[in-house]
This record gives sequence, structure tokens and C-alpha cells, in this order.
Amino acid sequence: MTIVKDSFYINGQWVKASSPETIAVTTSGTGDTYATIPVGTVEEANRAVEAAAAAFTSWTNTSPKERGEFLTRISEKLAERADEIALCIANEVGMPLALAKGIQAGIPTAGLSSKSWDVFARPDAPRMDLIITVCDNAAGEVCPIWPGHPATAHWGFADPSAVDGEEARRRAFLETLGLIRLRIEALVALSDAELSPNQLQQAARRLALAS
Repeated sequence: MTIVKDSFYINGQWVKASSPETIAVTTSGTGDTYATIPVGTVEEANRAVEAAAAAFTSWTNTSPKERGEFLTRISEKLAERADEIALCIANEVGMPLALAKGIQAGIPTAGLSSKSWDVFARPDAPRMDLIITVCDNAAGEVCPIWPGHPATAHWGFADPSAVDGEEARRRAFLETLGLIRLRIEALVALSDAELSPNQLQQAARRLALAS
């Protein structure tokens, strides 16, 4: 599905572009066009700058409370369009959809990357109390012996990236994210006794059977 935009947002309203020219926005991974946007004119750019300058003057006169209310409403609207924004980010910059969706969901992503075993075998490697694998493909693989012998569990999920079709793949990622979130919420809600070193592995493995 190609996203087609033919207007600019100027002074609080959508204004149809005066030029018929467009720019193709391509997907970094494939080079395919996933959106077209209009080419702006100098006049349209000047109108946008003038509107922004006028808005800034009134904005400086708003109270901290009013600004907070505005920002809350903006945050709510962004949350409503999180799926759409994540898909645009993934397409335009070549970021994996799972990572883009995680950012939109408010999940910290600093330091997230594919890592070799060497990272975890270093003397300064972070201590791990629980290792959870989530991809179905990992179920049949031999896991390494982790330093410190942490508890382990496998929460099997089908790989959403293997789903054919952009829209179906997007839904698969969202469904998988929701299921993982539910299990994590259940994990952090366990009692202190269930989180003890002796019980943690059994508790985490029981959650793998949850729907």
C-alpha cells in the first residue's frame, strides 16, 4: 500500500499543495516506493514560517499548566498513531519494524542489538538472573552455558518477520509484541517467593504455557 500525501499542514489546517510535482519516498531495504509527498514552493515555505513565528509569540504567553496540557494531548495523539509512525520509521530509515514499534511503545532501546557470545563471556559482562528465548527457531538450538548459571526459559513465538505481506506482517509484529508484554507483566507480578533463585526458572517456564 502506497501512502499518498498531497497537502501541507500550515497554520492549523491542511492546505493542498500548489505544485503537481511529488517526491517518492522509498523503503531503505528494498528501494520500493511506499509513499509520495508533494514538492513545496517558496511561497508555501514562507507561509509555514510566518505561521510558526506567529504561533511562537502566543506560545510564549501560555502558562506552564497550559503547555503541559498541550503536550499531554500531543502525546495522546502520537500514541493513537503509534503503529502508523512505527511503520513509516521502519520503511524510511531501514530500522526493523520490531525496534521501531518498541520505540513507539515506550520500550527503552538503548544498547539493543544482535550480540555475539563474546559479549556475555567477558569479565565485565552484566550479571543475568534469567535468560528467556522467544523465537520458535531457538527451541531446537543448543544454548550456551551462561556465566553464573542463570535460570532459563523458552517462550516460543512464531517469527513475525516471516509473515508474507506488509500489512499481515505488521499485524503479526503487533500481536507478538502484545503477547510478550502480557507475559512480562505476569512475570513482574510474581510473588517474592516465586522470584527466588530456586523458584524463578519454574515460574518463568510456567508462564510459557499461558495464553
